[in-house]
Amino acid sequence: MGLSAAAIAFLFAGAVFTAFMSAVAGIGGVLLFALMASVLEYAVLIPMYGAIQTTSAVSRVWLYRKDIIYPYFWSFLIPFIPAITVSILIWLYLIEVKEAQPYLKIAIAVYLFLFLASAKLRIRSNDPRKLMMIAGFLSGFFSMIVGVVGSIQAPFFTALKIRKEELVALFSVASLLANGIKIPMLFFVMDRLSAGHGILFALLAFSSVAGAFLGRKAIGKISETTFRRILHALLFVIACKLIYWDGILVILVIWRS
Repeated sequence: MGLSAAAIAFLFAGAVFTAFMSAVAGIGGVLLFALMASVLEYAVLIPMYGAIQTTSAVSRVWLYRKDIIYPYFWSFLIPFIPAITVSILIWLYLIEVKEAQPYLKIAIAVYLFLFLASAKLRIRSNDPRKLMMIAGFLSGFFSMIVGVVGSIQAPFFTALKIRKEELVALFSVASLLANGIKIPMLFFVMDRLSAGHGILFALLAFSSVAGAFLGRKAIGKISETTFRRILHALLFVIACKLIYWDGILVILVIWRS
């Protein structure tokens, strides 16, 4: 499926904004995913999102490299590996089931609504290792199925008593791991990619890095509350579009054919 110039421009602007939000407040990836989900088919969506987020994550890991807490990373990685293996196998099955595509878009929309409903969810624990291991397992399992796992990680990461810069660094390292693994998956959807996807990737990779650097300079100077309100409003609109336009209407067409 080809991409129009309007769709590419739309996602380019969204990538700059979401990378900026990620650098400022450690959030934003879920919005980029939602924007991409409203334009791309599921099979291409997951690996494309992973490739683009990896470029943003690399830049943020570099910017916050001095704030990384490495013992937390290893606790995250151990359960992540077996979980992502299972997740990849499920994804490989789902992309071959054509009839499942509109239902997958509805599932993504439901996930976005759950994200909005659980925005104030808090987990209390004094065991950082346990928090990181649970976050690692959940991140691995949902990484290839849902695509975006920052909102799953958030309650566990924010329960850690660490500085804001260390928290953003933790999100960045986890994002690099969860999204970097998706890049090789592009090999399985090569026949579904077009020149437009290549142009989109180049533009979004550049905008993600640019947004991350702008956000690093603005951290602490911009209200996170304002960002979160904008994020939630946009996610609600996109979720409604995924359910009705990309889900219900497509299912009705299939039923009538």
